[in-house]
Amino acid sequence: MPSRVIDLNPAARALLTALRPGAGTTLLGRPLRELTGPDLLDAVLPDGPAADGTYSTGRAVVEAAPGRWLDVQSVPVAAGGRRIGRVTVVRDVTEAQLREADLRRLAQQLAEQVATIDRLRATLAEEAVRDPLTGLHNRRHLDRALLHDLARSVDEGLPVAVVLVDVDRFKSVNDRFGHGTGDTVLCAVAAELRAGTRTGDTVARAGGEEFVLVLPGADEAEALARAETVRARVGALLHPVPDGVLAVTLSAGVAVARHGGHGAADLLARADRALYRAKSGGRDRVVVAGDAGADVRDVLSTA
Repeated sequence: MPSRVIDLNPAARALLTALRPGAGTTLLGRPLRELTGPDLLDAVLPDGPAADGTYSTGRAVVEAAPGRWLDVQSVPVAAGGRRIGRVTVVRDVTEAQLREADLRRLAQQLAEQVATIDRLRATLAEEAVRDPLTGLHNRRHLDRALLHDLARSVDEGLPVAVVLVDVDRFKSVNDRFGHGTGDTVLCAVAAELRAGTRTGDTVARAGGEEFVLVLPGADEAEALARAETVRARVGALLHPVPDGVLAVTLSAGVAVARHGGHGAADLLARADRALYRAKSGGRDRVVVAGDAGADVRDVLSTA
């Protein structure tokens, strides 16, 4: 049997009239759901008793009309163990709901702003260790990465190879064709260096026309093969210039540390000496340094 309205206070009458303007003035005796709508009280007015025969108190906050929120609490009234009715208390909580919605919206906006700040911070941190021209890592990142890889070398007993690369006669490229062409050449070299990158490798621009590869776990043969591949690929590139095309070559020095070697500075110095040997030996070649403390040795020369 549907619940019918048997009494209303003035506030309840005003609320029902506002919710259902077409309900008329006769409210007493009418089914409650007819006045409130089919959904308003379903959460708080179960149709029958629970399994143990009792009738529970129901409470819910519902949107009775668009933008109109009500806190509805219904308490059963029983006599002789039988439910004879309910007392339903309704409070308009629209303002509170709107304030909560505003707070949720502000919290969401704050969370989005924090996420944006975190993304910007990460972007700035990454930009701080990137070369703006080539997009490769810069010397700051190179120094940290090399120290980290050498420390792992000590712990894991794996070698660390460094390949120091320099574009041959690069100053003449700038002098003849301008810095725009020089920048194009550097970006092309950077792309070839990046092309064969393995997970864990570091490719950095050390400055000017000098680049560095750090190859954790690579021995002398692997580092030499990587350097020779880059040398050959860069030498095969043709760069458009006024009145024709430009080809450049590069020289490379390779050094390998085992079990950490004598540190980052020593490893880079050995690679630099090998690079100097490549330059003085005719350029467009790769030279591998001997073990720490030994002289460099010319491993590969190309015509």
